[in-house]
Amino acid sequence: MKQLCESVGAFFGVFFLTLAFCGMRIGEATGLQWADVDLERRRICIQRQVIWRRKKDCPAGEPRWKLMPPKTRAGRRVVEIPAALVPFLVAHRESLRGPNPLDLVFPSQAGTPLYPKNTRRRHFLPALQALGITGIRQHDFRRTFIALHVEAGTHPKLVQERVGHSSIGLTMDVYGKVAGRMMLAQEQEDRFAALAARVLPAPVPGEPGTNSGTDPATNTEDDPAKNSDPQTAG
Repeated sequence: MKQLCESVGAFFGVFFLTLAFCGMRIGEATGLQWADVDLERRRICIQRQVIWRRKKDCPAGEPRWKLMPPKTRAGRRVVEIPAALVPFLVAHRESLRGPNPLDLVFPSQAGTPLYPKNTRRRHFLPALQALGITGIRQHDFRRTFIALHVEAGTHPKLVQERVGHSSIGLTMDVYGKVAGRMMLAQEQEDRFAALAARVLPAPVPGEPGTNSGTDPATNTEDDPAKNSDPQTAG
């Protein structure tokens, strides 16, 4: 993340950081307006996304893009802005120049929403190629967001609400895979050990010579008088 964001410049560096640290979809980030961002309280209210239409589906005189509400109720949500990201967003807002009639957080040079295919082709992929990284999509920033929360120990249900998944199963598909590859933190190991100790039975003191689990008072294997046939003994 650090190398990628440094290589694409300040504007797209903040754009990618926002995707990764706030768990937003591409259309949600490109449709984000400054009125949705509360830097003092460190909150982003996600209430719209940008939808791109085919040229033949656009009425004459209308742009290809359209601002729409999220597809599901889960998509309309509030997410936290990590404190480390706030200075970057402040500097980004102060550096914006040019037309921006929609007051977009990440406007194009023409003041319209960013076109994801152009962002991918002109900035994202060249940066990955320069770093020798393959097989990564812009959408995978949402997986980065989940992975960071897995390492932070955030409950899966809280992660689900922040990424806007309508089902916990979608979140767990990523959460479970990442968590399964991680070592338990020392604090987690200590908590588990403490819980395990509460349910263990008290240890039974052992006696010398009883390692086999056989009662020596009834063991006749080593007593020839008890093991022999009484008709042939003597």
